[in-house]
Amino acid sequence: MPIRYISETKKGLSHARNRGIDESNGDIVIFLDDDVLVDKAWLAEMLRVFNRTNADCVGGRVFIKWAGKPEFPLRECENKLISFDKGDADREMRGRSVPIGANLAFKRSVFEKGLRFNTELGRTGACLISGEEIELIWKLQRNNKSVWYAAKSIVYHRLEGERCTKSYYFRRHFWFGVSYALIDREMNNIAFSIIIGILRILKALIFDLSKWTIYRMVGNSPSCFFTSCKIAKSIGYWYGMLFGKHKNYNSIEKHFYRLLYV
Repeated sequence: MPIRYISETKKGLSHARNRGIDESNGDIVIFLDDDVLVDKAWLAEMLRVFNRTNADCVGGRVFIKWAGKPEFPLRECENKLISFDKGDADREMRGRSVPIGANLAFKRSVFEKGLRFNTELGRTGACLISGEEIELIWKLQRNNKSVWYAAKSIVYHRLEGERCTKSYYFRRHFWFGVSYALIDREMNNIAFSIIIGILRILKALIFDLSKWTIYRMVGNSPSCFFTSCKIAKSIGYWYGMLFGKHKNYNSIEKHFYRLLYV
């Protein structure tokens, strides 16, 4: 397999992915993270689903390979918080649940009219803003393009260092919330974003905070941490809706992490 290395000078994951689209010439454009290992059947299974379904976008499973020692209870929360696993059967994906960028492929034809990853989203340095692939896939779905999950197209995401800490995943879910708010502001009107934000906050205050309190009282650390991340995501959505991308959220993240620390 011939390999060509290209350096993108603009910072940010979305810029790198867009450069990859522009430089490639195959019928299928596949994206992987730089810290994954692929299963031996990964590519064949990805292409099989494309051929069988005529899908416009296909995403595969993402399992976790711990390269460092994860803090408790990350390993216990792995399936809910970190990996991407929708079961053993291929299926079409609809609605807000879509594949993730660590193992994702598109037909080249979806990019022919200039569709690209939003450069206002996507990781840049230490900033955990994300969601560029989610926004792009939602745009495809709005145009009646099909998105499929390939159960046997598997990659293993190597995690070490900061990604073995609870604080990282708490922060990441806060930024998930900010990212979803930015996408909703872009793709929907402000009234929709406000309604979703209110519903998220009400759910966090009425249901998730109650569950968090119970889990903490009974000493169920995995469920307690998982619920705290859900609350962080709701809070992040509200802040993203109100203040957008350029608000400095570092002190907010730390404040809520200390408040909900488990």
